[in-house]
Amino acid sequence: MSPIRPERSRMRTMRPLLLIALLLPWQFMAFGEAPGPTTPKKSKPAAKKPGKPADADNLSAVDRRALFIERTEAERWQKHQDQLKVERTAATKKAAALDASLKSASEESRPAILFQIGATYWRTGMGGQALRYFRQVADPPGELAALARLHVFDILLYENHDLVAARALIGAQGPMATSDRGPVIVAPRAVPDRVPAPEVVAVSLAARRGLVDFLDGPIEESARTSTKPQRAGMANSIWGAISRWKPEYPVVFDESSDATWLLRLGELHFLAGDCGPALALFDFTATSRSLHPTKTQKSYALFRRADAAYQVQAHLQPSERGPRQIAADYALAVKTDKDAPWSGDALFLQGNVLWNRLQDEATALKVWKEAVVRYPQARLAEKAACLPHAKIDRR
Repeated sequence: MSPIRPERSRMRTMRPLLLIALLLPWQFMAFGEAPGPTTPKKSKPAAKKPGKPADADNLSAVDRRALFIERTEAERWQKHQDQLKVERTAATKKAAALDASLKSASEESRPAILFQIGATYWRTGMGGQALRYFRQVADPPGELAALARLHVFDILLYENHDLVAARALIGAQGPMATSDRGPVIVAPRAVPDRVPAPEVVAVSLAARRGLVDFLDGPIEESARTSTKPQRAGMANSIWGAISRWKPEYPVVFDESSDATWLLRLGELHFLAGDCGPALALFDFTATSRSLHPTKTQKSYALFRRADAAYQVQAHLQPSERGPRQIAADYALAVKTDKDAPWSGDALFLQGNVLWNRLQDEATALKVWKEAVVRYPQARLAEKAACLPHAKIDRR
């Protein structure tokens, strides 16, 4: 026998095994499996197709009304943003021209020009740019220094949310300011067209010292038992809210933290009927990643954000938050802290928005029933129980 034949015989025996080994991976791939671990290829994300605009003709009467409200609010907000963009463009050009005039200005006229540049930016809400110029006037002594410090304080407190820097700017433990006409405080975000008298500026600075002390200090027992401020006929609404402060839910403000003083400041503006700044403060507290509010505090920020947004809408002021967002905030406040003392009221008010603004009667009745069953001791529980069978209180 030739010595090669056993090799050939062995090769003939191995051929089927080799064929199986070659075809085995293809069998796994055919069934969507792999014989071993593999690294999946990264596929490109599919292009997101733009959503088609809702066809009002195919919607129910409730959805048509909701769509109309959303479009109206969106158009109002967009119009406001477009107008603000135009104003900011004009302010930037004006500020650039004033800045160029500083090169040839005398030392005596420089503070007035710097203050005017800051005011130009501040009137259109560009606090970062305004702060730079107001600081140059506030730091050295001068006729406009005290007034510039007022605006720096407002930017630090309402834009940068820096209570420590605001306190350092104007000092602390100042007397609570009053005048013959009562307390005076220059409203935040307001730049007067005329420079106020020095005594008015001094009183406003003292008022801000009192504001800082209030925001950073404990809630006094006398404040807890005082009456709420009346919103109408109050010339100095923020100071009036401080003097008549009575927190409806003291548990929110007892903790010492950044979230606490921001909520307290937002509550002051809300009680004073100044809901624009209140909405911004509650929104920051609810969404900022730099703060660490408690579960109860976050729930309250959402609850008050809905309240403030509702009031802004009621006064026909532009706002990003429409009726659907307001109703969602009330629901999220309850979801965040189901045991919060305002949860029952939040459900009641959510139902109000669904019924009055969105005309979603079915969901509103469901929410009201939930408020009665889950929170029978809530302040508005009895009202919620009566609403499906009576005329709706439109707040």
